[in-house]
Amino acid sequence: MTMRYTSSGAREGEFIPSVRNTDMRGCNSATLTKQAIVVEGRSPMAQIAHVTIANCQFPNTIRGNTITNAARVRLIGNRTAEAK
Repeated sequence: MTMRYTSSGAREGEFIPSVRNTDMRGCNSATLTKQAIVVEGRSPMAQIAHVTIANCQFPNTIRGNTITNAARVRLIGNRTAEAK
């Protein structure tokens, strides 16, 4: 999940979305092109908050997780393994 919508960064605008109270459980992905978990808020003042990602399996991960501009993100019992 991301609030950074363009390659040059977050778009500016009058209305900033709110992303919070997200719960993902039991997800499975056999093939990932980059990484398993990305949580990117727009800025320190517009964070993604209260996210739980639990009991997911990501067996062919290319890179580690990215979590920026986010608060109270819980990763519980997830399984990842880098692709060989």
